[in-house]
Amino acid sequence: MNIKEYKKNSANRLGISTAAFYPMETEKAFDIICRKLNFKICEIFVNTKSETETDYLREIKLKAEDNSVRITAVHPYFSGHESFLFFSDYPRRIYDSIDLYRQFFEAAAFWNAEYVIFHGLRKQIQNFSAEKYTENFLLLSDEAKKYGVEVLQENVADTYSSSSDFICEISKIANSVNKKIRFTLDFKHSMVAEEDILKMIDAMGENLMHIHFNDMSLNISENVSRRSCRLPFLGDLDYNSVFQKLFDINYIGDYIIEVYRNSYTTEEDIAESQRKFNIFCENM
Repeated sequence: MNIKEYKKNSANRLGISTAAFYPMETEKAFDIICRKLNFKICEIFVNTKSETETDYLREIKLKAEDNSVRITAVHPYFSGHESFLFFSDYPRRIYDSIDLYRQFFEAAAFWNAEYVIFHGLRKQIQNFSAEKYTENFLLLSDEAKKYGVEVLQENVADTYSSSSDFICEISKIANSVNKKIRFTLDFKHSMVAEEDILKMIDAMGENLMHIHFNDMSLNISENVSRRSCRLPFLGDLDYNSVFQKLFDINYIGDYIIEVYRNSYTTEEDIAESQRKFNIFCENM
């Protein structure tokens, strides 16, 4: 892909997560995304079990079709519990947890979404081997594939996957059994974890499928934390070097704005972020 094609592809790949409006109800956030902000790509953060039931899935799908919105990914509300569900010393639990996650695979398949996002094992659970981690992750990933869905490992700051070295290690282990682990890159989590974004992009390489797109206020007088998160192009991140690295690995996935509700003031801020992204792509 040459730079002209890359710029065009990037400009057409900007979306947003319903999580950016939390704790607003998911369907209300989706309405704003579709009808007011006019995004055409969306990741849906499923916040509770009733949001995986057929009538609810159908309601969202009809809104998506009416507004020509592509739902690209599903984010489960169990993310904070994945250490317990998938990485404990109790073997039977992982199989029951895979069964629990079928509701998210079914939701993604119903919405024609490609991905389900996975956070994984928290750092406070110490001495869990990369080999066992990979084995358990691949069990979940293999089940997702039966629904035509890919589970993506995200580089969340307080998890094992915040480390680019760990990303490389589990990728190597998966490759040794002729399988792949695919990834979501979140800019803010790299910075909170003090992990170089360019190094993380290199670690994920061709298996980087999806980006949670955001910015950070990097005021040297403050510690970088989740409170530092900003909308894209409304913080201090050097996007030129980041997008050059993404071009180098031929990244062609989506850029999903994922920030916290306290990361911006009004919906007009989101529109301004959209506008600055389009200008950036033109001038890249």
